[in-house]
Amino acid sequence: TRPSAHHVLVLGDNAAVAAALAGFRPDIQVSMVQLDPLLARSSLAGLPSAIRFSPIISDPGKFLDTTHETFDCIIFTDVSPSSLVESRLFTADFYRLCRSRLEPEGILAIPCPGDPSSLPPDVVKIITARMRTLSSAFEHVLPVPADFPLLVASRKEIAASSETLVTRLSQISPRPAILDTSYLLRLLDPFRQEILNSILEPEF
Repeated sequence: TRPSAHHVLVLGDNAAVAAALAGFRPDIQVSMVQLDPLLARSSLAGLPSAIRFSPIISDPGKFLDTTHETFDCIIFTDVSPSSLVESRLFTADFYRLCRSRLEPEGILAIPCPGDPSSLPPDVVKIITARMRTLSSAFEHVLPVPADFPLLVASRKEIAASSETLVTRLSQISPRPAILDTSYLLRLLDPFRQEILNSILEPEF
């Protein structure tokens, strides 16, 4: 939702996300931190040789705690922790660490499991618990009905309506090569947002 998101940090094992972001616009600098070197090599193996992002093998917490860089956007690729080590990345302390490395208008984006239009009760509890944890670190937390439930957190108010994003998309130069305006309009249809809010609000 930020028109000047030029420095993006990706945390997780899905290198395809970082590769797609790197190809989104030529002026985006993408770094990806992965903890497991074996997973890093396997995730990079299927990508084109001319990848345009920087893979970093490091513990994400240690990296964020020691880097002097700041980011416009930090993106998680994993919807849930797959180990006790990864569970540290879904805590209030880690979200505060992410916040400390974000620009003042930067955003943190975290995918969640499930279909935004039809979430089972156990998944609703997972998402709402994550929203509460994010709210302890950020002033604004917004659930967005992407292809999956997406939580976006920021210190500033978040504008994620389809009209706002399409307008900003039209103002980007050069135009992104991999984002279709009609798809964005369908994805962020207000009715989809109402459905997701109606599912989560009773719990949150």
